Amino acid sequence: MNAFRRLSGTTAFRRHWPSLRAEFNAEFVRFCERQLRLGVNPARLVPLTPDSPALALLGAEFAQEWSDHVRAEARRLGMSDADTAPLDRLGARYLRRLVGTRAITLTADDGRRRGTRAAWLIVQTPAEHAPADDDRPEFWRGVVVVHRDARLKGTARELFAWVRPAHRSVGIGDDIWESSERQLVFKTIEDLGGKLIVRYPSNPHGLSASQDRSQWLNFFTRYGFAPPLGQELIEGEDWELELTPTS
Repeated sequence: MNAFRRLSGTTAFRRHWPSLRAEFNAEFVRFCERQLRLGVNPARLVPLTPDSPALALLGAEFAQEWSDHVRAEARRLGMSDADTAPLDRLGARYLRRLVGTRAITLTADDGRRRGTRAAWLIVQTPAEHAPADDDRPEFWRGVVVVHRDARLKGTARELFAWVRPAHRSVGIGDDIWESSERQLVFKTIEDLGGKLIVRYPSNPHGLSASQDRSQWLNFFTRYGFAPPLGQELIEGEDWELELTPTS
């Protein structure tokens, strides 16, 4: 135990704790953070641009998890090499297009357009960190984009939120949902008179798809999302939930 205390006190261990904690069960994490005073900051959103290097890494991981979905989306968006391009490159291009051309522009508190796109990188850093740590890949947790989609009617907008698999059980979703950026998104959608849509793609090749989909459903229904009136959630098809925001 003394050796573990010495190890946990090193700069390197504390720097990597936000990543390491996702590998252990919740009880062990609570013990370490209480007894060894290991800590992490709440996950937060950092503005994302299409040229961010994070999109190459995260796009590749997203495409590996959702290979069928990424190729189908690439075909739907008219990418000529949707069936032949390497998955890692295709995933990065898909996210760049999502961020660069489809993300909505947010509304400020005074009702004017802020010129800020609704696209963010999810970052989670150690409790003692320097701002430069935001650029370290080991602290990148995922991507959030609110965007237009041709499949949606009227003023509905879709929320794309993807978290790296190893970090889906450590409260990142709750941190993001409580962020000030969520209020800006709600105000923008409310001003449009629209709804916010979330979609879980069908992925028949995903070994943990059933469990992941159940966790996704539990999370969003907890925050007020529900299937559109008269629409059922059918196994093997995309699942869609909606919410009418009130800021």
